[in-house]
Amino acid sequence: QAKAMPTEKWVAYLRDTFGKYVSETVAASILSNRGNTGRSIDTTAEATLMFTDIEGFTGLSESTTPAEVASLLNAYLHTVVPVIQRHGGIVNSFIGDGLFVSFGLPRPLRDHAGAAIAAAIEIQQALSNARFARGFTLPTRIGLNTGPVIGVTIGTDNRLSYTLLGDAVNVAARIEQLNKKFGTRILAAESTVTAAGAQAFCERLGTTDVRGHQD
Repeated sequence: QAKAMPTEKWVAYLRDTFGKYVSETVAASILSNRGNTGRSIDTTAEATLMFTDIEGFTGLSESTTPAEVASLLNAYLHTVVPVIQRHGGIVNSFIGDGLFVSFGLPRPLRDHAGAAIAAAIEIQQALSNARFARGFTLPTRIGLNTGPVIGVTIGTDNRLSYTLLGDAVNVAARIEQLNKKFGTRILAAESTVTAAGAQAFCERLGTTDVRGHQD
């Protein structure tokens, strides 16, 4: 009969395993509070939000099997996610073929706006040289926005999820979609460019309405 795993090793095992489904910061906080999340990890801070989306993925899915789609996405994520993590970003959720990423929350990051811009540029560089199964390329649109958000646990007694909420998140998602309008691959709000001090190497495109937003 196998010996029981020592408590500290068991906690480390849970944290490492759980950390593959939520960020390690959130996993560690939940475990330290014995699963009683309450408001223990609810935090408000300024962060930079990134949304990504693969261009033309709906059409690609129509011409491939579900198994091929899954294989393509996994290969794509193995290219993109390490870049995000290297720059201090945290993948909060996979949204179909897209990603919702945060820089600065739940893990503090001093220059979160600069890190997000650097990650976006490196993602595009990596994808420009990448060829996936059957020779597919997976061009990706990226939207960035910086502003105040809250990291919260939401759900019911038997099903919880950690996420980031706030107007800055909604605007970041809209900005990703605006890449279609401007014909761009990386589109950042002025808030992100200013916070990063990146005006010198960013092209100003002017102003535009954001769907569902009054400003």
